[in-house]
Amino acid sequence: IDFFNRICDHYTQYQSMAVFIGAILPFPFKIIALSAGVCHLGLVPFLASIFAARGLRFFLIAKATHKWGMQIKNFLDRHMGRFIFALGAKIAIAFAFFWALGQG
Repeated sequence: IDFFNRICDHYTQYQSMAVFIGAILPFPFKIIALSAGVCHLGLVPFLASIFAARGLRFFLIAKATHKWGMQIKNFLDRHMGRFIFALGAKIAIAFAFFWALGQG
């Protein structure tokens, strides 16, 4: 129970960033929504993060399709999840690295 409360506290503290990253990654949206409800996140920040993340993701796909045509659309349909996941992992590693530097 103590571990769960600590997780909820961290999730609540960084709710906008956590929901944004979760919504932009190829992660099941239902898990994000259920965990936000369990941890009692605010509705307005939750919705703002979701709309911003999904809007950014769809805008990037639309912009790439407009610039490079349907060839890139087919490529993105197959590989967008892996690309975004790799980008998210790199960002998470960078945050962890700088956080560890700040702790020492």
